[in-house]
Amino acid sequence: MAAVETNAELLRTIEDALWNTFKDKLPTKEEVEKLVSGFVDVYVDTMGCVPELKDMKMREQFVKLICIRYHKQQSVKQQKGVCLVDDSSDDNTPWLQAREGDISWYYWRRYKKYLGTKLHWGNEVVQAIDRDSKDVLRLCGDPAAEEGYSKKGLVVGNVQSGKTANYTGLICRAADAGYRYILVLAATTNDLRAQTQQRIEEGFVGRDVSRMAGNQPVRVGVGELRDSAPRYPNPGTTRIDDFKKAKMKTLMQIQASNVAEPWVFVLKKNTSTLKNIVTWLKSNVAADSSLLLIDDEADNASINTKKSKEEISKINSQIRELLGLFAKSTYVGYTATPYANILIDKDEIDEEFHKDLFPRNFIYTLNAADSYFGADKVFGDIDPEEYQVIGKPKYIRFIDDIFLMPPSAKELKIGELPESLKRAIRTFVLASVIRVNRAGDTHTSMLVNSSPYNAVQKKLQGLVDRYLDDVLKPQIRVYSSLSPDEATSNSAEIKELAEIWKDEFAGDSLSWESALKQMNGIVGRINTKLVNSKSKDGLDYNGGVQHVIAIGGYRLSRGLTLEGLLVSYYSRNSRAYDTLMQMSRWFGHRVGYEDICRVWMTEESAGWCRYVADATDELMGELVRMQQMHRTPLDFGLAVRSHPSALMVTARNKMGAGELRREVRLSGKTVETTALTRSQEAISHNMASANSLMTSLEATDHVGAFWGNDEDELGGRGVLYHNVPTAQIRAFVQMFNNCPESLLTKTDPILTQIAYCEEDGMDKWDVMFAGATSASCESVLEFECSEFKLRYQRRQPGARTNEQTVYVGNRSKVSTKYIECVGMSKQERSDAEEKAQSDKRLGVRASFGKCCLDRRRTPLLVVHFLDMRFKNEKEYNKAVTDGDKRLGALESRYWHSFDYSEPNVAYSICFPRLNHDRAVDYVFNKTALESMSFGDDVADEDSDIEDEYGD
Repeated sequence: MAAVETNAELLRTIEDALWNTFKDKLPTKEEVEKLVSGFVDVYVDTMGCVPELKDMKMREQFVKLICIRYHKQQSVKQQKGVCLVDDSSDDNTPWLQAREGDISWYYWRRYKKYLGTKLHWGNEVVQAIDRDSKDVLRLCGDPAAEEGYSKKGLVVGNVQSGKTANYTGLICRAADAGYRYILVLAATTNDLRAQTQQRIEEGFVGRDVSRMAGNQPVRVGVGELRDSAPRYPNPGTTRIDDFKKAKMKTLMQIQASNVAEPWVFVLKKNTSTLKNIVTWLKSNVAADSSLLLIDDEADNASINTKKSKEEISKINSQIRELLGLFAKSTYVGYTATPYANILIDKDEIDEEFHKDLFPRNFIYTLNAADSYFGADKVFGDIDPEEYQVIGKPKYIRFIDDIFLMPPSAKELKIGELPESLKRAIRTFVLASVIRVNRAGDTHTSMLVNSSPYNAVQKKLQGLVDRYLDDVLKPQIRVYSSLSPDEATSNSAEIKELAEIWKDEFAGDSLSWESALKQMNGIVGRINTKLVNSKSKDGLDYNGGVQHVIAIGGYRLSRGLTLEGLLVSYYSRNSRAYDTLMQMSRWFGHRVGYEDICRVWMTEESAGWCRYVADATDELMGELVRMQQMHRTPLDFGLAVRSHPSALMVTARNKMGAGELRREVRLSGKTVETTALTRSQEAISHNMASANSLMTSLEATDHVGAFWGNDEDELGGRGVLYHNVPTAQIRAFVQMFNNCPESLLTKTDPILTQIAYCEEDGMDKWDVMFAGATSASCESVLEFECSEFKLRYQRRQPGARTNEQTVYVGNRSKVSTKYIECVGMSKQERSDAEEKAQSDKRLGVRASFGKCCLDRRRTPLLVVHFLDMRFKNEKEYNKAVTDGDKRLGALESRYWHSFDYSEPNVAYSICFPRLNHDRAVDYVFNKTALESMSFGDDVADEDSDIEDEYGD
C-alpha cells in the first residue's frame, strides 16, 4: 500500500464522488466496488493520473481500501437521544410542528449534505443528528412567537463524542426557524475558541472572513458545496479575532436589525469579551429580537461559584445579563460533565430557580455512535465492582515509573524521560505506520498530559525532542532499510520497536517487515507541540498532514480535539468527577483504527476512571427511568442531588457551611459499611451483633441454604436465609456500632429506609452471611453458620486507614461482585441480564447489578466477616510507598506489616426500588465532609480564564 501514501488527493477526490453519488441511498457492496473501480480507471487510464496505479495489484488494493473505508463509515450506528421536559411550564408550549412545513430549512439541508458528502459520515449518524437537533429545537422557544419567553436547557453528551456537530446542527435549524442572534460561548482560551469558530464557519457560515480570495472571503465547509443561490450568516467574530472593542466599534456602524441573515458570534468566556457584546447588543436588539445562546462546556466558568446567594460570579452574571437583553431567549448548555449544572440546593430554588442557569425547561442526553471509543471500551476490562484489572487490558497500559515525573512541584527537575513514556512514543510511531497504511496519508496524534505546570511541560517537550532527534529518528533512518534481523541486531531502538510490534500489533495485516520499511517516512515527520498559554505552538491540522505529539495540561483537557489520536500518556491526578472525565481526551470516534489506540495511565487512575464512568452511567440511567415516568428536569436535579454518588461531587463545594443536611434516596441502591472502627470493644460488639442475628434466625426455625457454587457464583458464596421479618433486620442495624466515617450507613437513615420498605409491603427480607468466594481471597479465619463452615472474606486496608478507623479498600467496596442478585431465582436473574443488554442496545449503559435491584422485591442484608489484611508483601509495599494516586499512601505506623491481620464485621444492604420513592435525611458535619473529599485538585496554570482583552 505504499502508493496510498502518495495518493491522498486522489483518494479524497474519489471518496467525495462516491459519497455524493450515493447521498440519497445506501448502495450494495457491488455497487460501491463498481463505481470506485470505474472512477479509478478513468483517473489512471484515461487521464493518466498516478502512474503507480497502472500496476493492477496495487490498483486492486487501492479500490479495496476505498470500499472498506466507505462501508466502515456507513456501518456506524447511533440511537436517538433521551430528554426530560417540564411540560407543565407555560413557556414549553409545542410550536415546531405547526411551523415546520413553512420553514425552508436551507441552512440545515446544506449542513446535512456537508456531513455526508464532505465529512463522509454514515447515514445513521447523520440521521441521528437530524433527529436530535430537531428535537432540541422543538424544546427551544419559537423565535416567531408574539409573547416573550426565557427558556433554559442542557444537552449532555460524552467527552469527544460529537457535541459540536450536534449544536452546529441546532444552530442551522435555529437560523432557519428565525432566530436573529446566535451566540456560542466557547471555552476560556483563545485556541479553543478559534477551534470552535472554525467548526461553526465550516458547518454554518460557509466562509472564513479572516482570509480573502480577491475581494471575497475564502469559502470553507458548507460554502464549498455547489449552490446556485448561496446564503451566508453574518459572523461577528473570526478565527483570529474575538469580539474586541475594535470589532465592537466597527459593528456599531451597522444597524443589525436591518441585515437579512442571522448574526453568529463565537465568544470566549472572558469578562471583557462579554462586556463588549452586551454593549453592542444593547444598541442593536430590537423589541422582538430572539437569541439562541449555546454554552459549550457549560460546566466550565459559567456556573455561579459564589457561596453566598447574594453574590454572583462575574461571568455567570454576564450570561444572565445577555439573556435579559432579549424578550425571547433560549439558553442551551452543552457538557459531558453535568454535575455542577444540575446540582442545585433545594432551599435556593424559590429564590434562584428562574434567575440562574439551571436547565428548568429540558435536559437532553445525546447517545454516542457505536464507533465511539469511550469508557465502555477503554475501561471494559477494569472490573466494574472491584475496580481492578481483569487479565491483560486491551487498550490500557500501566505507568509503573510515575515517580520519575513531577506530579505537582514546579521546581522539581526532570532528568530523563520515563521508560514508560519512551515505550508510548515507540508505540505511537508503529500505530501511525499502521494508520497511514490503512487510510492513506492522514493525521496522527499523541497526547502527553503529565503536569499542571507550564515550565515542567516545556522541559518535558525538550526531553521528548531530544529523544526523537538524537535517538529514535537517527536509528530508524539508518537501519529501517535493512532486513528485520539485521536491523534488530544493530539497533537497540529497532529491537524495542520489534518487541512492541510483537506485543501490540502482531495480528495486523501489515507485516513487521513492511512496517519497518515504511517507518522512516512517518517518524521523520513527527514533531512536538507545546499546548499551553506560554507557548507559541499551535495545533494546525489545516496546513497539511500532521504527525504530532501534543504536550500540555489544561488545554488538552477542555474541548481541544486532537485529530487521529492514537496514543495518550496521562500521568495526572484529578480528584473531582468532572475534572477526571474532562481530562479523558482519549475518548472519541476512531473508525477504522480503534484497535491500535492505546492509553498509558497508572493502575489506580484506571480504577478511578471506571468508578467515575459507572457513577455517571448510573445517573444517566436514572434520567432514562425518569423520562419513562414523565418527570421534569427539576425532579432529575433533585434526584441527582439525592443520589449517594452525588455526595462525593458536591460536598467539597459546601465546606463553608460547617454542616450539610442532605436528603438522599436509597431506593434501588446498595449501601455498605465502608469504614470500620478498630477498637477491640467495637469489633467485639459488632461480632456479637452478627452472631446474635445468626442465633435468632436459627431459633425462629429459619433454615440456611448454601448460595453459590462452581457453576454460578454470582453474588459470591454464603449461607442464605429467606423470609426474615423486618423486626430482626431492624434489631441488627440498631445493635450494630456504625463507624462515623461510614457515612451512608448512619443508623437513623438506614432505619428510616427499612421502615419505607415495610410500608411499601416489603416486610420479609433475605439475609446472607457471606464467605470467601475463591482460594485467592480466602483467609485462615473461619466461621460456622447453619452447619456450613466458611472462611472470612479478605479485604485490603485502604490508604485512609488510621489509628481509629480501617477503610475497606480505596474504592469503598465491601461486597462481592453482583451481590444484588443474591436470593433471586434463575429466571429473575435472566430477566435482569436481558434488561441490561436491552438498555445497552438503546444506548443506555445499565449494569446487571442495577437491573437486579430494579427487579427484586425482597430487600437483602449481607453480613460480612472480614479479615482485614494484605494479599502479599508486594501489595503492602505498594500501598505504603507509591500509594493511591488520589488518596496517597497508607502510613505504615497504622499497618505495620503485610501479614498483620485484623478481623472485623461489615454489612451491605440492597434496597429494592420502592413504588413510592422517598428520601432519608443525612446530616454531615465538616469533618465528615472532609472525609468524603479527596482534597483540592492541583490547578493547572492555564486553568484560569485568560487575561482580559485591552482595547
